[in-house]
Amino acid sequence: MSTIFYTDDDADDIMIFEQALKEVGDNNYNLKAVEDGQELIDSLNNPPPTPNVIFLDLNMPGKDGRETLKEIKSHDELKRFPVIILSTSSSKEDIDLTYHYGASLYVNKPRKYSDLKKLLATCLRIDWKTYERPAKENFFLKAS
Repeated sequence: MSTIFYTDDDADDIMIFEQALKEVGDNNYNLKAVEDGQELIDSLNNPPPTPNVIFLDLNMPGKDGRETLKEIKSHDELKRFPVIILSTSSSKEDIDLTYHYGASLYVNKPRKYSDLKKLLATCLRIDWKTYERPAKENFFLKAS
């Protein structure tokens, strides 16, 4: 069973993500949801579980997603984990910054539940062990 970490300060978003994951993941995934960047860093530094992939929101109080991503990718033991930014922001500055910091993908949080399921299904089909980060122009995914 694969483990997915999801970091978001919005309890409703966590609940919706968890439900969508159950529907598209056929219960093959264990979800570890945390509410802020520091909690994510603490979880990564104190396994188990160890994530197969991390979904990270950008806009959170305390240690936000930008700081958290930068810390993960600058740490020798943590930088191997693929990080997908899942954010309502679609600003060029956020996309450029997270690409620079080493995120694997940038996904715009969809407004529709069906689009979230499609994006999750796309992300779950990726073999993260052999994944090569796309060129910058293909780094940003959004709901259709």
